[in-house]
Amino acid sequence: MAEARVCLQAIIMAEDIGFQDICIEEDALTIIRKLNSTDEDRLCISNLIK
Repeated sequence: MAEARVCLQAIIMAEDIGFQDICIEEDALTIIRKLNSTDEDRLCISNLIK
């Protein structure tokens, strides 16, 4: 979840600075696994991604 939160903060900061094209390159396997799971952790991450 910390990885998703930091990624979200970086995107927000880049938009605030004025970047229009943002490319995130990250090993997001952990995030993808959590989104595909049925655990309650998935709910926390899905809220960040929306």
